[in-house]
Amino acid sequence: MMRVMTEDLGMFPYRIQTHQKFSEADKNRRKEMTKVLLDKIEESDTFLKNLWTTDEAHFYLDGQVNSKNNVYWGTSPPAEVAVRPLHSCKVTAWVAIPSRGIIGPFFFERNGVAVTVNSERYIEWFQQDGAALHTANVSIEWLKQHFKKRIVSRRCQIEWPPYSPDLSPLDFYLWGYLKNKVYEEKPRDLNQLKEKIKDEISAIEGPVLKAVMQNFTLRIKKCNEVNGGHIEHIL
Repeated sequence: MMRVMTEDLGMFPYRIQTHQKFSEADKNRRKEMTKVLLDKIEESDTFLKNLWTTDEAHFYLDGQVNSKNNVYWGTSPPAEVAVRPLHSCKVTAWVAIPSRGIIGPFFFERNGVAVTVNSERYIEWFQQDGAALHTANVSIEWLKQHFKKRIVSRRCQIEWPPYSPDLSPLDFYLWGYLKNKVYEEKPRDLNQLKEKIKDEISAIEGPVLKAVMQNFTLRIKKCNEVNGGHIEHIL
């Protein structure tokens, strides 16, 4: 049967993708935001060049391992097991992606020691998704003072919709790419981990960022076309 399906019928097995379920309100927010961005792109050919998409991510010292790739070949199961600490040391990196070159990484730390990201520390940076620390009063007021109405964020004139990592260049491109590169060889300590993050970011060239922003534009177009619904399966 498998031979008939693959060789005779030219069929292939595909996994059904699982995504966050959107409410109608979620889809409406996604469609509304993408419509605003598409209008601004059409109005000005410099809009994308001046757009910063920002986010922060945790990088754990023990690395991020895809268990599907963690395979042992042999005639019997291995006697050893892979272990990881319950609370691995980590750094938190903030990055912005404008089309002209990546800004960062900046690490949330004090005197070389990693610190928790809260609203007071966050106003030093620029971030626009809907996390509570990003939209705390002190954070929003600081952003409005510096960026006026040029903010895409919950509680601002242009709202970034919830459940939308598929529309963020840092989520659909940078973090996954970066963690794959950084953990090719396990870093010895947090200092080496930070250096590897810096090195891999600095190695990303302009044409790659241009392609990422083109993909961002494609994603918001597709999202608008499907009325704010899922887009990963049609890209």
